[in-house]
Amino acid sequence: MDKKNPRTFTTEQWQQRIINAWQPGTLILTSGGRLARQLGHRYRLQQIDNGHKSWPPLEARSLNGWLNQCQQNLWEAEAPAGSWLRLRLWHEILRNNPPPADLPLDLALYQTLDQTYGVLIRHCLDPSEAQYPSPLVSWRQQVCGEFISALRDVNRYHPAELPLKITEAINSARLSLPKSLILAAFEAPAPLEKELFRLVSQKTNVAVFPLPKEKPGNIQAVSLPDQNQEIFYLGQELLHSYQELTAGSIGVVV
Repeated sequence: MDKKNPRTFTTEQWQQRIINAWQPGTLILTSGGRLARQLGHRYRLQQIDNGHKSWPPLEARSLNGWLNQCQQNLWEAEAPAGSWLRLRLWHEILRNNPPPADLPLDLALYQTLDQTYGVLIRHCLDPSEAQYPSPLVSWRQQVCGEFISALRDVNRYHPAELPLKITEAINSARLSLPKSLILAAFEAPAPLEKELFRLVSQKTNVAVFPLPKEKPGNIQAVSLPDQNQEIFYLGQELLHSYQELTAGSIGVVV
C-alpha cells in the first residue's frame, strides 16, 4: 500500500495528483460521491482543454456506490434491506416492544434506532449485546435482536454490513478486483471498512491519498440555548454570508 503525503498541497493540487496517478484499469474509491463527481468533472474539462475528441472515462466511485455495485454483481439471494423495509420492521417490532422511557413511537425513533444499529455494525459491535446494561440499553438490545431475526426471515441484511459481505466475497475469490485501487479522503474509516481495505491491499496495488491539510481560516464557536435560536442564527448568518461570498463557497454541515 502506497501512502501519499498530501499535507503541503491545496485541495485543487491534491485532486490533480489523484488524477495524475490514475490510469485505465485503476479504480478510484472516494469517501463520498461528491469527491468522485468533482474528480470526474475536472478530468473531463482537462481532456476537452487538451483538444481530445474522446478519452477513457475516469473510473471514480464512492465507496458505498462501489459496494452496492459489487453486491449486485455477485447475484446472491441475500441482499441489503431497503430503507422502507427496515423502517417497517422497526415499526412492527416496537409496536410489540414499547420503550421503557417516555419516547414517542414515531418515524424519528425508528430512524434513530436504524442509524444506531448501522453505527454499531460498522464498528464491529453486536447490537444485540449490552455491555453497560440499563433499562433503555437492555430494551435496545432486545429489539435489535428481533430486528436481526426479522431481516434473516426475509433474506436481507442491514446495508452497514456491506463492507463485511464484500470482504467475504473477495476473500473467497467470488469477486475480482481491479488491477489497482486509489483510496481518496478516507480520514476515519470504521473498523469494518479498515478490514476491507486491509484485505484489498493484500490482493491488489493500493495507493492512499489522505485529505490535504490546509490552514484553517477564521474559526468561531457560538453556543445557543435551544434549537429554534440555532436555526434563526444560522439563517441570519447565511443571509449575511450570501451578501459577501459567492453561493458556491458557502457550506452548512449538520
